Amino acid sequence: MAAERQTKRSQRNNKTRRARPATTKTAVRTASVGKRKSPATRSAAAGPSSRPDPQVVAFLAALGGPLRSNIVAVRKMILGISPSIREAIKWNAPSFQTTDYFATLNLRKGGTDGAVRLILHTGAKPKNLTMRGAVADPDGILQWLAKDRAMVTIDDSEDLNAKLKPLAEVIRGWISLM
Repeated sequence: MAAERQTKRSQRNNKTRRARPATTKTAVRTASVGKRKSPATRSAAAGPSSRPDPQVVAFLAALGGPLRSNIVAVRKMILGISPSIREAIKWNAPSFQTTDYFATLNLRKGGTDGAVRLILHTGAKPKNLTMRGAVADPDGILQWLAKDRAMVTIDDSEDLNAKLKPLAEVIRGWISLM
């Protein structure tokens, strides 16, 4: 008799389990995992994210000066690397990001000595990343400031022309490691 009750209970439980729709938290979470997009994918799916930011355009227009053309050329090259690159004014200078900030134009010093400086970094918050040695720099354009920060100095238009292509390759490598 007790065995019969146990069997009937098991059968009822099995029927109940089969009849339940897959709306448990685990099923919903599992179903939605494949649909999520990374920030870079979302940016690319939303269209060309590397179109100019109006704040950066206004900032550069107000900047003026003889270095403006070199700054604009570096900015254009960076935005042309990937549609996932966005720009903004951060740290009182044009800065570039994908999922996190990776480069900032140093205009404070660059405006006084005739050079444009691009600081490559790993964002505002410290991370346990070592970029030195991991980023290919066959032309030796990087000046390492720390294990996760480097600087590229562009002295004039001639230097800009010489460094533009190698700098684009360095930035591609930098972004891939972040």
